[in-house]
Amino acid sequence: MLALGLFPQLGYAKVWNKLVAGLTGLPVVTPSEKALRDLRRRLGAALLEALFEVVAGPLAQPRTPAARYRQWRTVAFDGWAAE
Repeated sequence: MLALGLFPQLGYAKVWNKLVAGLTGLPVVTPSEKALRDLRRRLGAALLEALFEVVAGPLAQPRTPAARYRQWRTVAFDGWAAE
């Protein structure tokens, strides 16, 4: 389901083919597009929300230069570069 989000311009079958492309020579079952669509609907957004909760977080420590502006953690400053 994560891969479907990474390749939104592709259909379910093409995303599946990307995922299994390196498994040549192995017996790989190819689900139908309907089966993949139904799976996505069954799982819903909860799966991606749970994944986000596990991996989301600040990469910089509070003491890292330019990581904070006052009490807020910075995300980006347009046209600004640390020197």
